[in-house]
Amino acid sequence: MLIRSNVPNESTWKHETTFASWDEWDKQFQLAKGSLHELREMKGKITENPEILVRWFELYEIHAVRCYELQGFVSWAGNVDSSDAEANSRQGLVAGLLADFQATVSFAEPDLIAKGKELLDWARQEPRLEKFTHYLSNLLRLQQHTRSAEVEEVLGMADDPFDMVYRAYSELTNSDLKFEDAEDPTAEIKRKMAENKRKLEQRIRQLEQGIAYLTELFNDVQDLKERTGVNQEERRAFQQEQAEIAEDIADGDFFGMRSYDQAIFKLYESGEITFEAAASHAASAQEFKAAAQGRRLERVAP
Repeated sequence: MLIRSNVPNESTWKHETTFASWDEWDKQFQLAKGSLHELREMKGKITENPEILVRWFELYEIHAVRCYELQGFVSWAGNVDSSDAEANSRQGLVAGLLADFQATVSFAEPDLIAKGKELLDWARQEPRLEKFTHYLSNLLRLQQHTRSAEVEEVLGMADDPFDMVYRAYSELTNSDLKFEDAEDPTAEIKRKMAENKRKLEQRIRQLEQGIAYLTELFNDVQDLKERTGVNQEERRAFQQEQAEIAEDIADGDFFGMRSYDQAIFKLYESGEITFEAAASHAASAQEFKAAAQGRRLERVAP
């Protein structure tokens, strides 16, 4: 079997076409982070006249390319080798940068919507804005579904914690968990099993912390939406979307997706963790017990 270190260079991804080294990545990261103020300074000004709007679109593109080059490079490196220490150490950095970027530009679309159909006149009159005609038309068409600048800023800031949970999930499903071989048929086996169980429980705690953080953040967003006058219909739609996402995850086992409780049940069903450990970590211990009994697993369940 061909191991990673022996793969011919011509068969690997040409990372040097983006960044020649991680030092180059770090330099662009500092530049991207330190120049976001250029976008903040445009707040409240982008609809003053067509010339300033052209400048906004140009500036936005520069910063977007700069940020997403950083994110793409880290993502590609992690896909090549999920144990890449250099890439893994920068996952949180680039996630935080993208959250700052999204929060910084959150004022733009609400401001454009407030300007209204005059934007389409500008697009017809200014050649440099003509290519944005479809974008502007679609933005105005969807204005009833666009949240306020304040809510959009909070959602932009939420990118980082949401991404944190996804990274934990990806690590659990895509990374190679390296367990030592159990050779001793007595005490050594128990020690190895305890160590493997500790690793699994540590990953579970990471997911629980992420879920708790997201729950708190969601409640904060709900409070903010109520203070900014979001109507009951939009709130119900938002809650329905959440329920559908959870249902899709629960029903998506064919595609490799699992809910948190499904993952716990799978570990218990395969005998990797005990009934007590599984029930204590499940979101609903009663539902877990009912599921265990329904699958005729009374051999483990008390």
